[in-house]
This record gives sequence, structure tokens and C-alpha cells, in this order.
Amino acid sequence: MAGQEELIAGSVHSIPTLINQFIATVDKEDEPEACQVYSQELSNLINQDELTLLGFIQNLGSSLTSDSDNLRTKSVQCLSSTLGYLVDSTKLSKQDINVLVDFLLSKFDDKVCLQYVLGSVNYLIQFKNFIPSLNDNLKKIFIRLLKGYDPKKNLAKVRFETFQILATSLKLHLPKNEETNDLFIKSFIHIASGEKDPRNLLISFELNSNLNSVFEFDTIDNELHKEFINDLFDVCFCYFPISFTPPANDPYKITAGELKSKLRATIASQSLFAKDSFSNLIEKLTSTNAVIRNDTLKTILLCVENYSTSVLEEFWLTLWNALKFEILHNDISEIFKSNLNTLIPDNFDENIDDNDDNKSLILTLLIVETLIGKLIHESNPRAQTNLNNLIETIQNELKDNLSSVKDKSKQSTLLLATIASISIESFNKVISFLFSYDVWGKYVNIEQEDVEMEATSSTTSKITTDELEIDVNQATAVSDNDKDLTLTTAKQRDLVDNFGYIFIAYQILTTKYSKVNEESDLGNLKDYLLIFMGQLLMTSSSIEKTLRCKVIQQLSKLISLPKFLTDNEVELILGYFKDILISTIINQSQDAWENDLVVKEIIKGVITIAETQGHLVIDLIISELLNLLDGSDNTNVKIDLVQFNKILNVIGDVCINYQILEVLSIRLLNKIQYIGQEDDKDKSKYIALIIELFLKLINKIENLHQFLTNTWYKSFLPKLLKSIFDLQRTTSSNDYVLIELVGDLFGLIIRFIDKSKHQEILSRFENTFITSNDTKEDDFNENLIETPSIFIGIWNKMLSNLDNSVKFQTSIMEVSDKVIQLIYKIETKDEYLRIQYLQNLSLLYNKFIENDIVVEVNLEKYVSPIITTDSKVQFNETDLVTFEIFIWILKALVIKMNKSGITYLYQLLDIQQSTSSTDVKQLIGKSLKILFIDLKIFTNEFDISSTATSPTKITGKNIISKVKNLNVKLLYKQQIFEIILPRLISNIEENKTNENNTNEIYLNSLSLILEDLPKKILLNHLTKILPLVLTSLTLSKSQTNRLLLSSSLTTLNVIIEENPQLIENKLSVLIPILLKLSVSKVVYNKQLINSEEIRVKSLTSLIQIFKVFKTDDLHKFKQSILKELVTGLDDKKRTVRKLVCDLRQSLYEL
Repeated sequence: MAGQEELIAGSVHSIPTLINQFIATVDKEDEPEACQVYSQELSNLINQDELTLLGFIQNLGSSLTSDSDNLRTKSVQCLSSTLGYLVDSTKLSKQDINVLVDFLLSKFDDKVCLQYVLGSVNYLIQFKNFIPSLNDNLKKIFIRLLKGYDPKKNLAKVRFETFQILATSLKLHLPKNEETNDLFIKSFIHIASGEKDPRNLLISFELNSNLNSVFEFDTIDNELHKEFINDLFDVCFCYFPISFTPPANDPYKITAGELKSKLRATIASQSLFAKDSFSNLIEKLTSTNAVIRNDTLKTILLCVENYSTSVLEEFWLTLWNALKFEILHNDISEIFKSNLNTLIPDNFDENIDDNDDNKSLILTLLIVETLIGKLIHESNPRAQTNLNNLIETIQNELKDNLSSVKDKSKQSTLLLATIASISIESFNKVISFLFSYDVWGKYVNIEQEDVEMEATSSTTSKITTDELEIDVNQATAVSDNDKDLTLTTAKQRDLVDNFGYIFIAYQILTTKYSKVNEESDLGNLKDYLLIFMGQLLMTSSSIEKTLRCKVIQQLSKLISLPKFLTDNEVELILGYFKDILISTIINQSQDAWENDLVVKEIIKGVITIAETQGHLVIDLIISELLNLLDGSDNTNVKIDLVQFNKILNVIGDVCINYQILEVLSIRLLNKIQYIGQEDDKDKSKYIALIIELFLKLINKIENLHQFLTNTWYKSFLPKLLKSIFDLQRTTSSNDYVLIELVGDLFGLIIRFIDKSKHQEILSRFENTFITSNDTKEDDFNENLIETPSIFIGIWNKMLSNLDNSVKFQTSIMEVSDKVIQLIYKIETKDEYLRIQYLQNLSLLYNKFIENDIVVEVNLEKYVSPIITTDSKVQFNETDLVTFEIFIWILKALVIKMNKSGITYLYQLLDIQQSTSSTDVKQLIGKSLKILFIDLKIFTNEFDISSTATSPTKITGKNIISKVKNLNVKLLYKQQIFEIILPRLISNIEENKTNENNTNEIYLNSLSLILEDLPKKILLNHLTKILPLVLTSLTLSKSQTNRLLLSSSLTTLNVIIEENPQLIENKLSVLIPILLKLSVSKVVYNKQLINSEEIRVKSLTSLIQIFKVFKTDDLHKFKQSILKELVTGLDDKKRTVRKLVCDLRQSLYEL
């Protein structure tokens, strides 16, 4: 490029040189843009008046007329490229342009140059001095295109230039006089006819659309215009439906979606196309191909959206008949649910594939909505007339399906509901028809005179339970003489579904209009609807679960309609739900009533109702369920532990806001106090279930909408604490599970108490738990740091969730020393208590002890038992406890990345490497797990119940209380793992040559660490860990164990999933090992080493290997593996047998 610039600089006045250089470089494949440098320089010379157009043409002269096709083509290309750079210039006079136009039009017969001739014409049209009327330049171009150009004889790239000329002309110079306009349209039709190139079709469709918006056509008095409309339609619709598969190397990146959307837009761009488009599109609906049908319906929808209202008024009946057929003759139950909040699913176009027939139904309904909506829109002066006419027509067609609830009644109702959802006027028209006596009125006990009376009255009567005394065993109307009034159960279900569609239409209207409740006539019918559905719900057979579920759905829907029902009416419905729910619980107490479909539907309904009518749900549903827990339901039914838990789960499901939670906190706290006083061996378990529920609910509500628990500090925590104290005094054994749960609950509540109150909380409970004062606010006569107590679990959770800013009133070192003394006192007598006090010590060092000197002194003191060179050292219990104290203090420090902690971690690893004592090596190896294990006291995650799918986590950045309770660095595991791993690897490498190989200790240590190491950290070290995994899998039976194998197999599966290339050259070693672990019995000292877990993981790895690797090398294993796997087919464990079958299938397909 630098050479080209020098040449140009030296040849400013050498025009032939520039032209020759352009011609020489125009075909360079490696530099396709190189020639542009020269044409740009030529344009600059013209702009700077150093070169005239005449001079330029004269210099091009000989090459423009050359006998060589190649030279002549390049010469014209040079002219075209130069003109392209002059488009914004005024240096070419009007006369220059006239001359050039004539010259270029004369070159149309020169086929080899035609692409660049057309390109030059397109550039000239864009010049500021191009005057369409001057010399009839524009007309000349159109005439030449029309009569002197045959698109069928030219390549796609040439045809593209003609479309460009038309597009530029339309954009810059049209419309003009009628003659020019007509010539343009004729030229377009001539050029566009028979086009097949995707790029040209895109511009053809766009041109067609644009000219339809620019030009006005008179098809009544102008035969030519009528012909134009026919031709313009034909020239686009002949491609419908268009299909296109882009070639792999398509430079234009055109997609099938682009072509389809452009074609749709073209068909929909001209209302005068309607007479042809609608009939042709309707014909396409007969296709059995879902993609074609959906494409057709999308096109009809766009036409309805774009065509004028007057045209739609002319063709609406034709469209209606076709669309009606689509809905009436298809099953709509799968896609149009009567219990949803919308008739047409949101984002269906993106969520449902064009291959899905259900999409056709949705599009059909959307077209109906759009069509009717335009016809009756308030901006249309004929809206009322249109509404009356179409409602009358549609009612007459659908009445027979609706009046006897036939097979097509749901489809008919769906169509009417769609129309009803458009406006309040259409809604009233529809329900007036549907609830007339001849249609649904007779089923819901509406007499003709009732309808007339209700229509003139705006008041509604209050429903009482006395009105439900009508016998409706078959949901019949009052008249016994009319046999047609009897509804079968199936028809009852359909009728209730039909109500649902109307309720959805009402709900949609509430999003459009503010006064739907006042202006719609549905309110006049709600008494009849409530009585009818209430009768169906309460008197239908209990085995008719589907019917009852549908009724529950629609009653819930009625409650959700804004301002539709009064509180009395909502109470009536909730009364139905309560009666069914309570009776089901009582009558099916030994069965799985929680899986009953009706119960599930009631719970869903109550949850929906609780969003807007929480106080009624509390009074009528939750209170009754709580009474059932209390045994105050007058049934004298004893609620056992299983039933108790099921009822609590129902209460938990219904609790969706703080209002309900607050009521539960009072009632269930009283229940805890009551249970604690009972003489029941399972009372701790009952209380534990309630505590679990509180954990679940607080987490749920906090995630939905955060709230402060300040009031719980005074009203809830002290009472709960007293109940737990009293309970423990009356029981002979310690319930560790209950204490853990209570601690979790206390911690969670404290964490959501405002930060400003945390110092007060610490002071209060410090006084309660770790002092011997007589002035304690809480009834606790123990001192946790004087005498070992199970309540240390609660104290730990409190400390963990307090803000980091709080301070102890008591000397923190005095507290920690007493805790250490208790740890020595407990030793191994009570595993739970020892671990709890060790955790307490760790918390103190992590959050409250800040003196580094004291920390280092204690670390040195407690690490001393393992600093020994004696290979036969024997540890007593005190030594082991001392080391435990050290490792828990070390954990407290390394999780906050304290310098002393990191220093002593290195020291610990040095000791493990240097000591000759196997016991010390093993002790240190096992202790490293403690540094990685996640404890609740050092995390803000709460596993809220045994059924929790994932723990809840609210970070300190967004917590409402502003509490920052953790002193834990986010990446601490990664940092200490990167310290430990190299040391373990180094130790293993050094030990390979030693006579006393202790590598299994290091491998066990690694396996313990990996159990608690996040996968993200592991992924960064797979290359280093793989050799260790392979070593672990190949250890002798005397050296290996289940934990080591399990961890190694888990890591191996991660490697196969994330970076399988690492093991590709080790498959010949791995596969036999995995096969042996899968189907053979590996026994040592009469213990089976390859347990079910090991066998499952081994088989999983094998399946993954044969799925990931497709190399020919694997075929050599096929027959031997199939033979070995026969043993696994008789494995005692079903999971193993299934995986064996899966692996065999993979091998057969190999």
C-alpha cells in the first residue's frame, strides 16, 4: 500500500497511469480493494478541478471501446468506481450528467460490461445535479430498463444493480408525473418477474412494499392500475410460501426468516391485494405442513393489521369462516387452559416452534382478536354497526354448539371469549348471549325474566348458605319437564371450563379499562355463577376429582378478578375450600391426602387468593388448619407426627407474605409452648417440625420481599428460648437435632434484625448464656463456659449471625480460655458437645480475638504435641484434643486469610513432610479437611428443609438489616488449596522411591479435601490432580478405602466432563480398572471396598468414556467389556444393574 501511495504521489497529473493501475489491480484476489485507491484519486482530481469529466472520458476512451472484453469491462468499472466517489460532489454539471446518461444507456447492449454500466447509472441518479425531468433522464432510464434489458439473460449480480437503480429512484425522485410513475412500476414488474436470487428477492420485496406506500392506485376507473395491482401481487405472492436454506459460505448471511418476513410485509403492504391475498392464503391453510400453516397465518395476521378497515369489513366473513374452522375442528385443551390469566400465551412466537400445530391455533385466535378489534374500534365510525352485525352472525353460527354443551362448545366459547376480551361493549354482547336462557341460562337457573330484571338493576344480593339447598345432583335447572337441561359430568366439566374463558376475557379487560367492574354486565350474573359452581363443588361425588378441581380453579379465578366479589362472597368460597380441605384431612388421615388432586388445587387456589385477600385466608383457612393441629376441631382426632407434618406443609405452602407469617409466629409459638408441657415422648419431634417450618417460611418470605425481624427479638425469641429451656429440663436425653434447628432459627432471625440493635442483643444473651448473674432476663440458670451444655449450639448460631462490629462485655480471652478448659474436660465423652465447643472457639478467634501476638502464642502452644521426631510416638486423648484446638483456631484464621494463620498452615505442612511418624502424617492429613469443610457458622446459607431444592443465600450487600456477620474471604479455599496441593504432590513424588511408602496418607488427605472443594477451583488444577487420581485407583487393597476411591472417581468424572483430552492416552489403563471396580468384588479384611456408590461411579465413568471418545481404539475393549459386564447384570442393587444395561447398550451402538 505504501508503494501505491508513492506511485500516486508521483503521478498526480498522469491520468493514464492511474487508469492503468486501476485496470491492473482490479482483479487482485489478495487485495480486492487495492484498485479503489486509484479511482478515489481520480475522483479527487475531478473535485480539485485538476481533471474534467471530458478529460477523464478521453483518457478512458481507447479502453472503453476496446475489442477486448476484459479491458473494456475494467474500463467501465473504473468509470463506475470513480463516479461512486463523486456522488456527493457538484463538479459534474447537469450537462455532464445528461451526456453520461445517454452514453451509459447506449452501453446496455454490451453484456460483459452491463453490471458496471448499471452501477454507474445508479450512481448518476444519486448526483445532486441529476434532474429527472431534464432531457427526460429518469424516463429514459425506465424505458431502457423496460425495453432494452432482459433480466432472464443476466446473472444475479447484474440483476441486483437494476433493483438498486429502482430503489434509488424511488427514494430520491418519486413519485413524479403519472407517466413516469407508470414507467417505474412497469420497470419494476419487468425486472422482478421470475427473480430467484435471495439477495435480489429481499430488495424486490422491499421495493414492492415501498412503492405500495408511495403510489396511490385507482382500480375502479383506471384499468392500468388494476393491472398493476394484479401484477404487483403476482410478482410477490408467487414465492409464497418461501423456503430457503442458506449455503454454508453465503457472503450475504441471508436467512430464511428474513425472506419470510419481507415477503409477509410485501403481501400486507397493499390493501388492494385483499381480494387475491385472502383467498390464496386461506387456500394455503389446507396444507398439512405445520410450518406452512403457521407462515400463512402470520401473513394473514399482518394483512389484517395493515389493511384498511373498509377492506376488512368487506372480507371479514370470508376470514371468519376460515379461522372459525381452524378452531372448531381442533383440540384446544392442550394449549388454551381455562385456569390461566390470558387467552393468548405471552411470547408464544419465541417459545413455540413453527413445527408445532398448537402455534397455528394461537395465531388463529390472535387473528380473530385483531380482525374484530379493528372492526369495532372506537375510531371506526361504523364500529357499533359492525359489532351488532358480527355478533349476530357469530352467535347464530355457534349457538347450537353452546346451548347443549356439545363437543365444540369449548372451541366456540374460546372464540366468543376472544371477541369479548376486546372491549366492554363486545364483552357485554357476548355474555348477554351466552347467559341467555336458551344457551347457558337454563343450566345456571336464570329464567328469561331474571335476565331482563338484572339488566336494569345495578345492585347484587348477598348470597347465603340457605340458597344452596337446591338439589343439583346432576347440576340441572329447575324445570323437570325439559330433559335437555340435564348435564352429564363431562358436560359439567366443559361448562365450567367455558366459564373460565369468559372470566379470562374479563381479566384481560381489567388491564385495558379502569371501570370494567362498573360497566360490564358480568356482575349481574355472579350470584348465579357462585350458586351453580358452589353446588357442583359441594354436592358432586368425591370421585369426580377433575370436575371439582375445575370448579375450584374458576372460583379462585372469580376471587382474583379485581373488585368483582365482596368480602362476604370471598368468605363463602373460602368456606367451601375449608370444608373440603378439613374433611379430606380428617377422613383420609391414614391415606396420602396431601397428594389428593382436589387438595392440591385448593392449596393453589388459596395461594392465589392470599395475594389479595390475605386476611380472609388467615381467618378461614390457616386458622382452621392451626385449630386442627391443636385438636380443637371438635373431631377428637389425634394428629400423629406424620399428619402433623403434612398439615404444617400445607400451612407453609399457603404462607406467601409477612402478614400470614406474623400470625403463624404467634399461633405456632403458643403451640410449641403447649407441646412442651405435654407428656409425649415425641414432643421434641413435633417442635422440631414447627421450627423447620419457620426456617422455611422466613427464608421464603425474605427472598420474596425482605423484612426486618426487630419485633421478633422482643416478642418471639425469649418465649421460644424459654420453651426450649423448659423442654430440655423435662427430657432425659439431649435432642441435638432440635437444638441445631433452634440455633438455625435464632441465627436467621438475628441476622435480619437491624444492625443497630446487635450490640444490645449480644449483651443480653451474653448475660444469659455465659455469666452466672442472678439478673438474667431469660430463665437460664446455667453458664455455658462453666459447665458443658447442649445450648452451646444455639449460642454459636447467635454469635455467627451477629454483626462483626459487636464487642463482648466480658474479657474475650477469659471466655476463650474457659471454652478451651471445657473442651479438655469433655474430651471424647460427648462428640457433639466437643465439636460445638471447638466451633465456638473458632468463632471467637475468627470474629472477636484481634490480638495477633496472643493468637501466635496460642497457635505455638497447641501445635506442640505433633512436633516430634519420634516415629513411634503415641498420642493420648489430651494430645489429640490439643491438636484439635490448634486446627480449629487455624481454621478461624485461614478463612479470613490472617497472616499468622497462613504461616502456621505452612508450618503444619512442613511438619507433615518432615516427621517420621506415620501417625502424625495421618493426623495432619485428616485435619486438613477441617480447613475446607463448610459450616453454618461460617456461611449465610440455610438448608431450610429436607425438601429444599437449593439453599437460600442473601448477601450482605443487599440484606435489609445492613448486617455483615461473616469474617470469611471469598477465595480462601482457592488460596489455601494452591498452598496445600503442591506440597501433597511433592510428598507423593518423594515417597515413590522410599521403602516405607506413605502415599496413601497424602492421597487420603487430598480425597478428604476434594469432598469440600468447589468444582470451579478443581477445574483449574485437573492436570496436576489427574496423576494422583490414577495413583489412588491403582493402590493395593490394603492401602485403599471407600472414601479414597469415591473421591477419586468423582474427580475422574469431572475430568471426563470438563477436559477429557487429559485421559485420552490413558484409556487402556483406566478402562480395566473401572471395569474391575464396577463388577468385581474387591474385599479386604472381610469388608467390601467397592460399595454400591463405588460401583455406580465407576460405571458412570465408563459410560461417559464411551460417550465422549469415539476413537477406533475403544473397539478393542468392546467384546471383553461386554463379557465382563454379564456379572453386573445380577448385581443386588437396581441402580448398578441399570447402569450395566446402559453401558452394554452404548457398547452395542459403538
